[in-house]
Amino acid sequence: MSALALNVKNPKCNSRHQGRDYLYVSPVNTTDTAFVPVQVASGPNLQQLLGVATGDLVRVTVAVPVVASPGSNDTVDGSEGGSWGNGTISSPPLPPPDGARRRGRRLRAAAATLRGSSSSSSVYGRHLATYGEDVQLLNLTLLAPGDTGKEVYNGSALYIKSITYIISTCGWSESISAEDLRAQWFNDTYGQRRANLQDYHRLCTYGKVVWGPDNNLIVGPVEVPCNGTVQVASTRWAAYNGASKCGLYEQMAWRAVGEAAARQLGYGPWIDAAKAAMGLRVITVLPAEVNCSWVGLASVGCAGRYCETYIKGTAARDLPTYFHELGHNQGLMHAGAHHNEYGDGSDVMGNAYGFANGYLCVNPANAYRVGWASPLEQLQVQEITGGSYLTYTLPATGSTDVNYLLLNFSDPNQPPGARPYSWPNPYPNYYVALRSRTPSYDNILPVKLNNQVHITQYNGTARDRDYNATWEMAHLRAGRSWATPLVETGPGEGAGVNLTVVYVEPGVAAGVVVCVFRTAYESGPEQCANGLDDDCEWRRPGGRGRPQLQ
Repeated sequence: MSALALNVKNPKCNSRHQGRDYLYVSPVNTTDTAFVPVQVASGPNLQQLLGVATGDLVRVTVAVPVVASPGSNDTVDGSEGGSWGNGTISSPPLPPPDGARRRGRRLRAAAATLRGSSSSSSVYGRHLATYGEDVQLLNLTLLAPGDTGKEVYNGSALYIKSITYIISTCGWSESISAEDLRAQWFNDTYGQRRANLQDYHRLCTYGKVVWGPDNNLIVGPVEVPCNGTVQVASTRWAAYNGASKCGLYEQMAWRAVGEAAARQLGYGPWIDAAKAAMGLRVITVLPAEVNCSWVGLASVGCAGRYCETYIKGTAARDLPTYFHELGHNQGLMHAGAHHNEYGDGSDVMGNAYGFANGYLCVNPANAYRVGWASPLEQLQVQEITGGSYLTYTLPATGSTDVNYLLLNFSDPNQPPGARPYSWPNPYPNYYVALRSRTPSYDNILPVKLNNQVHITQYNGTARDRDYNATWEMAHLRAGRSWATPLVETGPGEGAGVNLTVVYVEPGVAAGVVVCVFRTAYESGPEQCANGLDDDCEWRRPGGRGRPQLQ
């Protein structure tokens, strides 16, 4: 099972993406013939709700409105074995399948072994090619997780392998030439140095993820027939129409013809070896005119033989779109703020209303999630005396990968990666960092966010199967403060923090003062006379004001 993130362009704003989730499963028989993927669920945050990831072996029970079928409930198992099958092109086309255009992030299971009821063959036949979007998910069971460990940095650099197909179709020209794409892919091209994906990875991952010319191939332009059929099983075909649709069958056609062209050019052995090694990124760059409601679509995680990314031609020269989708391949979720899943403008996995082309990196919580950065200090909130003042100096994130303060509300006695003490109502941890524009790192960080201390909430771990998203809570200039609410951290215990930015040296460092409070309001002689600012309102006994960084 794999997860695909689809980012839908809203023409009323400058946002690159808005989204929705879909779950697809696709079993095959014992001969490894691929069946057509079937949508079994849709809605927000499916990956978090269902606890599934790329490469998982799953069993799903669905209710299907199948015509002339002996029953409406069928159970099958599904596991990821590549992508949507090795679709091939044929003619004449069959009548196109019914169903509305799919939108949003999509979760799928592909190339599975069929282990269901005897009526499964009728379920995964031509009826589901027509009614596949109408099935109802009754139950999903994770049978075996996929191997996703290689997507989190663990001390050894991750060398990305990819092959990119540049597509032309339906009379529409390719959106970018292979030469121009190579120039924005790598930093070794002749002429004036320009922003490129190789440097993007080097900068934002601190060299931990490598995107180089030896392992990332470009093929194209490849002409794909405007319409036809794709083979979805040994005796079944599905029609596609690239002139008017951008659904599953169209994507299968674009990718299959691209791979066929690559094999004709002699890349077959390289493709087979890369798939055998697991984790090959397959990128398809489409014409600008295709009828796709998204600018980018990508597998979330890459545990199988390969994962996919699709780029609409309107974004073919937009580096942040590529880095965003490739971030999904590494398992990153979206970066939100203010009730907006994409609302964190400081993170390429969010960047709502951002449209500049250049290098925008990730927030400190996402950097922790994939192992790109580590904390310079960790404040274990439950171990700090209430009313205490603690001072920290934060370096700009572009200068070092040891760069953030972790305000940790988790139980210190639990093993790393365990759930916070107050689960099932977890108190989120906070990641505090100085974000600054430089000529390279974060060079398109929005001006309104530049040289500020950013506070990001993330209640998760640095593990591939962690589906928590990050949320920006505040971004502060010098002299500004932010406080958490007082939240229970244990039986009869509560805690919160008040953080003030004392100074910001642009592009270099920021000084912050943190106060841990155990009560919302000081009251009674014990609290008022104990010499501590128990509620962290910066008013000590004797009239002492806001503390200064020492």
